[in-house]
Amino acid sequence: MIAGSDAAALHRDGKVSAMAEHPPGDAGQSGERRPPLPSGGDNRSPHLPGGGKTPGLPSGGGKTPDPPSGGGNRPVLPPGGGSRPLKVPSGGARPASTAGGGERPPLPSAAEVLDRVLEGRPLLAILRNLPIARTVALAEAVWDSGLGTVVVPLHAPASRDALAAVSRLAAERGEVAVAGGILTPDLVPTAKKSGAAITVAPGFDVDVLRVSLAAGLPHIPGAVTATEVQRAYRAGCRWLTVAPAASLGPDWIRDLHQSFPGISLIAAGGITPDNASGFLLAGARALGVDNALLPPDGLTAIITALA
Repeated sequence: MIAGSDAAALHRDGKVSAMAEHPPGDAGQSGERRPPLPSGGDNRSPHLPGGGKTPGLPSGGGKTPDPPSGGGNRPVLPPGGGSRPLKVPSGGARPASTAGGGERPPLPSAAEVLDRVLEGRPLLAILRNLPIARTVALAEAVWDSGLGTVVVPLHAPASRDALAAVSRLAAERGEVAVAGGILTPDLVPTAKKSGAAITVAPGFDVDVLRVSLAAGLPHIPGAVTATEVQRAYRAGCRWLTVAPAASLGPDWIRDLHQSFPGISLIAAGGITPDNASGFLLAGARALGVDNALLPPDGLTAIITALA
């Protein structure tokens, strides 16, 4: 569970934007203008590998450390599957100054926020096209396990109500809700209005990334090939989904992990209690699970496989 004050900041309009990186440009395109920073912070943009230029930086901010490597090792799970608190920075108002009048400390990047939200939680429970009552019940069970984060994809208008219900419950419990299926930039305002704190997409779209970060929502795009992974990396992404994982197999995850050790991979699509451990051993840092959660004992079986 995330500390109450921290969780409130994640859901407070305009505050989570302080934890997002500058919306990065696509290193493969030239002459592209980047939108201005979202209000609420002056965090600096991460270094873009490959010689890409970082956007202009506002005055008054300290140096921002390079984005964390993300690691590839499987996170250490809490013993007994019990709930473990997550320490997520509030992203709220910055201190006026240090005691000696020095520079203010840098705010965390979007990658750092994702690291802290997902650390020790290898389950991304994807609750797609379910009745609201069923969605909320499963969300509570996932959070009670201490091993999961809840994703509600915005595939239909009814999904917005389900995401809003999960987001309200998440705020009460000190958790966060994730909006999935963000295929186009116009879905980002819907995700934010519904209370989501993070967005996820099955593929990489630089416009979706920019709009999401500008709205203050860290974004996790999808990538399958080495070219797609490298393009997302150059745009500043340090967490990626790889799908359909069951069709690609654990070896695919292992090869990508060896080529890009600084990126955290989420294997999604076709994950079951029988193959879950194989993907984690191959280097996946988390698993996106959907259909396997639907049987009466589905969540219990997945939790057992992860723990």
